[in-house]
Amino acid sequence: MGAFKETHFLVELFPAQMNYFLGVDIGSGNVKLSLIDESGNIVQLDTEKISTGPRAAVSALITRLGQGFNLDQIVAAGVSGSGKTAIPKELEWAEYSSPLSIASGLLHLHPDAKTIVQIGGQSTLVIGLEDSLRKPWKVASNPLCAAGTGRFLEQQAYRLD
Repeated sequence: MGAFKETHFLVELFPAQMNYFLGVDIGSGNVKLSLIDESGNIVQLDTEKISTGPRAAVSALITRLGQGFNLDQIVAAGVSGSGKTAIPKELEWAEYSSPLSIASGLLHLHPDAKTIVQIGGQSTLVIGLEDSLRKPWKVASNPLCAAGTGRFLEQQAYRLD
């Protein structure tokens, strides 16, 4: 979802009788949103750069979502990422670990995946999978430092422009 610069509706119409599920990943540099229908179809993807804080970024995403969609149709919401504590507990959103969220989402689209490399703003994560999520999997991450992270790579690419 990081490549999305603005809201992208993948399904133009939202049937009123359908239930939807909201997922939000709050990273160190961006907040990503996904909306999935009850059939497992990705309906919307959106991202917002964190500039004034993660809560403001989440609020901007939810506001944009509400412009083309009835928020009352969302029956469950989940959050993951390093900033997941930005979501108030009273909202009762489910909290998920980043590795589980990444693996589940990727396996939904690519069920035969064996290795996942995720480069975030502050860390890089490698997940080794065997037999989908049914067997224990291996997770390796770098210590928090600049080298090998998305923000570092973004800075170097900017220098090359």
